Amino acid sequence: MALRSIEETTIPLAASGISMVLNIFLNLVLIFGLLGFPAMGVRGAALATALSRAVELGAVLFIIYRRKLPVAAPLREYTGFSRRLLKRFIITAGPVLLNEIAWSLGMVVYKWVFARMGTRVIAAANITEAIQGLFFVVLIGSGNTTAIMIGKKIGEGKPQKADLYARFFIVQSLIIGMVMGLLMSLSAPLLVRLLKMDPQTVALIRTTLVWLGLLIPLKAFNLHMIVGVLRSGGDTRFSFVTELTGVWAVGVPMALLGGLIFKLPLYKVYLLVGTEEIFKLLLTAQRLISGKWINDLTRREEPRIPAEIPPVADPAGS
Repeated sequence: MALRSIEETTIPLAASGISMVLNIFLNLVLIFGLLGFPAMGVRGAALATALSRAVELGAVLFIIYRRKLPVAAPLREYTGFSRRLLKRFIITAGPVLLNEIAWSLGMVVYKWVFARMGTRVIAAANITEAIQGLFFVVLIGSGNTTAIMIGKKIGEGKPQKADLYARFFIVQSLIIGMVMGLLMSLSAPLLVRLLKMDPQTVALIRTTLVWLGLLIPLKAFNLHMIVGVLRSGGDTRFSFVTELTGVWAVGVPMALLGGLIFKLPLYKVYLLVGTEEIFKLLLTAQRLISGKWINDLTRREEPRIPAEIPPVADPAGS
């Protein structure tokens, strides 16, 4: 995240790629005992993961300090922050932590509802969400990019430019979301052909994927607003309240009502739960228009960056 925040995205990408390839190789060698190594089974898998992650970390640190990037600071720089900055960080990061906890617990309740609806339903839900995740990768990357670019402009003392970026990325998120949703709905009949399951479960997955495509644009909007715009603007309290009320005041009651009370099909329960996305969209859109989300968390706090390290260039030319 530190490298991404200074727009150095190729380093973590390359390191992750190396780690993934190494992990696959070490898994084969250590699990099955190839190249003269003993077959270690599950322990081999754990060791392979630990070694590949260690190599990834070492590669990242080597490149950071070799190229003298802005994050290549001595230990005293990392521990030399003021109490005022630490307090501001805790106040800002606390709602993010609570946000993630509230959201995760909500997802647990959704899965509990699906499990109560039947074995076929929970199996279909798990596969559906896994497939949906494939179409969501682009949106997650775009959301992270939004946070980086907007946060950079706010830190530079350019709130008007940050607001302009936010509006641009939100419109872009809707367009990408509509494209991804349409692709998922249209490809659903082809994707389910790869599944070796009973026909009823396959049919349920296909129908659910088609209808879930309608929710992708809404999810894309809220992802970019909450993760990309509000958090980068330091408006973490508002994003926490929005997520908390959206999941627990709208989504969870709708899931319980549709899944356990009215015994609706899976895709209809998903659509009912999707009303939380509409709720969050209305709140976050109003917040974006108000401009109250922009907060410069670096104010009155000069970063202690060594003078010999040049500032990061703005690729957008602004």
